Amino acid sequence: MIIETKRLILTEYTLSDIDDFYNLKSCPEVWTYSTFVPLNSKEQTRPLLQDIITCCTNGKYTFMALREKTSKAFIGEAGIIDANPHANRCTIGYNLLPFFWNNGYATEIVKGIIAYVFNTLKYERIEALTLQRNSASL
Repeated sequence: MIIETKRLILTEYTLSDIDDFYNLKSCPEVWTYSTFVPLNSKEQTRPLLQDIITCCTNGKYTFMALREKTSKAFIGEAGIIDANPHANRCTIGYNLLPFFWNNGYATEIVKGIIAYVFNTLKYERIEALTLQRNSASL
């Protein structure tokens, strides 16, 4: 699955993304409003990234690498993090590096994911989770 918007491209992770993935997963600010515990060593990175790659390969939904379209800069991840085709619904999410906050990127990629889910997957319900104190994501 590839999703493109005006400024962004969302593609499956590869092992060559390991440094970007570690930078995201180890950044405490990214996980302020999450139950995810930031990684504290690069050794933790490869198995986590490999699991995400395997999930995509096996047709399971998960986060994917999010990049600026023109610069190819890694800005975070987004995607369908849970899907229930029997209930015709899914859960979506995103995590962006702080340098890229307040640029409308989360809104833009969420709109792209929503269009994909409704128009391609034909699901009728999309859910997203956030903590009440996360006003930017609300």
